Amino acid sequence: MSYQKDLENLLMINFIKSSQIFEGSDNESNDSEEQFEAEESELISLGLCSLLDSRYLEPRKYNIAKSQEWWHSILPKYDDIRFKKIMRMDPQSFQNLATKIGTHSIFQSTGNKQQAPELQLAIFLRRRVMSTILSLKSSLIIWPTGELRKKVHIGFSNIGGFNNVIGAIDGTHIILETAPLKQPEIYWNRKKKYSIQCQSIVDHNGIFIDYEIGWPGPVHDAKV
Repeated sequence: MSYQKDLENLLMINFIKSSQIFEGSDNESNDSEEQFEAEESELISLGLCSLLDSRYLEPRKYNIAKSQEWWHSILPKYDDIRFKKIMRMDPQSFQNLATKIGTHSIFQSTGNKQQAPELQLAIFLRRRVMSTILSLKSSLIIWPTGELRKKVHIGFSNIGGFNNVIGAIDGTHIILETAPLKQPEIYWNRKKKYSIQCQSIVDHNGIFIDYEIGWPGPVHDAKV
């Protein structure tokens, strides 16, 4: 049996499993485990569809109907809630981000045909998509200078009457769903959850102008 046939069988099995989870769910239920299984099944299906379209399985064959059908016909029919569960963002935000990263040089291959940026974003290839997203930081999160700095000062003065304020700073915890593989105990915070810290600064409009992220949850705010 070919690799492609094996993948098709796995995709069908996962589709059946996903259908059983969906049919057996209660719309009134907030069962997190059931939701996790459903989301996990969706991601597995997406990954298998991507593999079916891979040039490494069948060299020089790019148009695999099952993958294209799922991407073009099935995913767009999901409502905003279901789409967000799979992609971790709403459809409009997803398309905006895909459009923004699509112009990056990493997606302008001159060699063999590659997947569309939208599909690569959907299956979240860490080394490619995440590196591109992170490269946008310098153009999206900017420390105010010049005229913009003056506007921020005026904005805070209008809000609270304080002069020469450049930003409001605070910290929050980003909760980790599972314990880290390495030294999990150092991420166990006082609220009995695994987390990393994010300390950020926003301007008078609540727009991020700086942040620091990655410190383990138990670390004191003063150290961050």
